[in-house]
Amino acid sequence: MPEDKVVVGLSGGADSVVLLHMLVKEKKSIYACHCNHLLRKEEANRDEDFVVSLCERLKVPLKVVRFDVLEYAKLHKLSTEEAGRILRYQALEKYAEELGAKIALAHNKNDQAETVLFNLFRGSGTTGLAGIPPVRGNIIRPLLGFSRAEIETICLENNIAYVSDSTNAENDYSRNKIRNLLLPQIENLLGYSPVNNIAKTSSIIYEENMYFEEITQTALEECLVKKNNEFALDITILNNYHKVLQKKIVLSAIRKFSKKDFTYGHVNAVLALLSKENGEIHLPHSVVAKKEFNTLYFLNNAEKSRSFWYNLEYEEACFIQELGLYVKMSERPFLGARIFYFDERPEICARTRQVGDKIYFNSIGGSKKIKDFFIEQKVPASRRDNVLLIAVGADILWVRIGERDIFSNRYDTKKDFAVYISYEED
Repeated sequence: MPEDKVVVGLSGGADSVVLLHMLVKEKKSIYACHCNHLLRKEEANRDEDFVVSLCERLKVPLKVVRFDVLEYAKLHKLSTEEAGRILRYQALEKYAEELGAKIALAHNKNDQAETVLFNLFRGSGTTGLAGIPPVRGNIIRPLLGFSRAEIETICLENNIAYVSDSTNAENDYSRNKIRNLLLPQIENLLGYSPVNNIAKTSSIIYEENMYFEEITQTALEECLVKKNNEFALDITILNNYHKVLQKKIVLSAIRKFSKKDFTYGHVNAVLALLSKENGEIHLPHSVVAKKEFNTLYFLNNAEKSRSFWYNLEYEEACFIQELGLYVKMSERPFLGARIFYFDERPEICARTRQVGDKIYFNSIGGSKKIKDFFIEQKVPASRRDNVLLIAVGADILWVRIGERDIFSNRYDTKKDFAVYISYEED
């Protein structure tokens, strides 16, 4: 069995240097990645030189990545702190993917306490109060059980050199204020450090969240309905759940479209749609929640209409990419096929609606414009350009609305030419 590869995020600070030494000592296949943000000029170059020297001495392959954080922050309208975090993770994930490796980060118990307090003050739910997860995907954090003081003691007792980031002592960012001002004051008032207890509480919440996440995903699956390959929830089923679980279901649905920060303010705004007949709300990061009749849709606002047109060939299966299904047409009967009769061999297509489309419900007339038919069937206006139609010219043979199949009976009377059509999902 091949040995696990691990990429260490190596800043040169005490935490990441101790983590590197620990993993090297365990004789794992270790790589390091150092990110130079080009912010602290001489100090940043000093850190890079230190890391290069350290990895040469420990015989650890090192990748150095440099990026202009200020430019990225300006371009994407982010804080310098957030821009740096995004770029670091992108660099680490890219390198880890190249190697087929895990990522090891050196967050410690103090980082955990600071994160929990930061999230508490901004009104986070239990996900935020669970703090930094010890494992998330391919990211591991082996030092979460160690305090900053314990890590510095390890350095002292083992003569492990490291560099210090001077900006950690500044109080320009909220996290630094929590670290340098708030936590020392709490310790002074209580007579002991709150870090251990905050970390303990976050660990309890994290375990409970893992349990509730399983329940949430099961409930989400129960609520999911298929609407032309779109992500939608059945409001009747959603309303059967407790309000707490409704919020978790909605938050999980939103996060299918974006992993960015969403608050329970956003979730409550979505749930407020349930009391309206119809409506929509535009959330951050181009996510839209839309209530239409008894369905709650989630979509990316950047998505375009999925109109399509495919000419069907006899004895072949046509893949409808926009809907993720195959439509098969044949002159011979086959299992699951619907039969249509014609005077002569027709040209049939699978497409979305066009001007002039009609659907007939008997052989002597009784037609409806497809627009009126959609209104009668309560197909939301925003969905009508995505509905699958099987058609001959402007005559609609078959309409697929969600999980319902509706057929014209104009082509039920036996004639000279029979066509067999079916579809199946990919």
